[in-house]
Amino acid sequence: MNAANSASILTVVPMLAMAGDDFEIDTRTTDMRAAETRAAVNASGGAENYVKALVREFTKELPKQLDESTNLIGAAAHGKQFSLMYRLQKNRSKEDFERAAAGYQRYTTREICFSPEGRVLTNEFDVTYRCIYFNKAGKNLFSFSIDKAACDELQMLIQMRKGSR
Repeated sequence: MNAANSASILTVVPMLAMAGDDFEIDTRTTDMRAAETRAAVNASGGAENYVKALVREFTKELPKQLDESTNLIGAAAHGKQFSLMYRLQKNRSKEDFERAAAGYQRYTTREICFSPEGRVLTNEFDVTYRCIYFNKAGKNLFSFSIDKAACDELQMLIQMRKGSR
């Protein structure tokens, strides 16, 4: 997989439910995407070069409206850290903002940690994703990072929930 494919997948990482007969096909697709990501990182000369290539691909299409209230406005590479900058278009009350911020973090962490590309990059190549959110005026509102430890923590939480059912 090249950086352009990873860039489009990671902008809004799709999570598709696997069911019945589709499970085997989806598993092969997931395995192929992970193998393609691994090969692309190695072909680029390592994780730092791959992250730089991702940034180049992302910035070609920016700014990009993701939904009615969120625009992807920037990307940057700092070693193995892949930073994404977002602008929130709606003003919110403090309570709404705190709830939304927690939701953005939960959703983004889940999507990156469970995508084949994100799993390979965080687990095998120690890539860290940094998500930074700004308001309409450009004020830094909040940020968070997703790395191997965050993905491991999420996986453990999911296993604990499954065990309590």
